[in-house]
Amino acid sequence: MSWFSRAKKRRIAMETEARALKMSFTPKDEYGVKALFRDFRVAKRGHSHRVRNMLQKNEEKGLGQVNDFRLLDYHYVIQAGNSAVPVMHTLFFVQSKQLELPAFSIQPRSFMHKVGQFLGFRKNQIPFPDFPEFEKRYVVKGQDEALIQRAISPGLIEFLLHETPWYIEGVGYYLIFYYKKLEPEELRGFYERGLEVFRLLKQHKT
Repeated sequence: MSWFSRAKKRRIAMETEARALKMSFTPKDEYGVKALFRDFRVAKRGHSHRVRNMLQKNEEKGLGQVNDFRLLDYHYVIQAGNSAVPVMHTLFFVQSKQLELPAFSIQPRSFMHKVGQFLGFRKNQIPFPDFPEFEKRYVVKGQDEALIQRAISPGLIEFLLHETPWYIEGVGYYLIFYYKKLEPEELRGFYERGLEVFRLLKQHKT
């Protein structure tokens, strides 16, 4: 099957899932959503960033507040030697005034993180000494240690310890949650997990 045929098949399948989730669907980034990712770490990897296959739902919260939920394919290209390697993540994205998050990122701890820790390189890493298993499996980065520790609740830590090694990034009213490319039939479960992460992070304001 050609790349074009695979892309078309995925677009059709994701549009079908959008209807099942009662979300709108746009195959391309018609509204410049990609620009909202500029402060996220994922937007600083590689080049040729694109947004495709976007599902969207708005949730009215009263007093003019709206929670904007999206699922989308986020593409970029990295260089591996002389080769250009395409990368795609399926993202859960939220824009909501219920968040007000400090700038932070959570990512699975890799071998390179472990080497850096051994060598004493821990720039901008936020400690969670009361949760050694979480510190063993994840790296949290950001500038404001106290605010980030408050935002990342024991409930969110517990969620991450019993799930796939997800990536989470937040700043202000924006939140993204992702791991890798997901198949269209996985979107419903992914959406529910994203809503749970949103619920756990908005609690830090209360």
